[in-house]
Amino acid sequence: MGAHNIQVINNTFDGPVLDGVSIVSTSGDVLVENNTFINNAYAVFYGGASTKGSVIKNNKFISCGYLETSYYNNLKQWENNTYDNLPVISLKKSSDNLDIINNTFVLRE
Repeated sequence: MGAHNIQVINNTFDGPVLDGVSIVSTSGDVLVENNTFINNAYAVFYGGASTKGSVIKNNKFISCGYLETSYYNNLKQWENNTYDNLPVISLKKSSDNLDIINNTFVLRE
């Protein structure tokens, strides 16, 4: 189900998206390096994965931790939703250790 020794290097994740990188259960040893995340709600999300041996370094996070959505609901009406103050790097469902090194976070303007 999960994978190990994953490298996510030199990518751009330009949103709006929920998870730029989503690391699922039983995954581990993930390197996320030199990426740019723009308008991602959770730029890096650990969904029950082991963080043992994982590194997040030299990435740039721009206007992340926030998401606005609009959609046509079942009642044939437009709904606008705003999700604010989300963790840019979500570790809520993770375990073990993780190195977060030399990343840049740029707030919404």
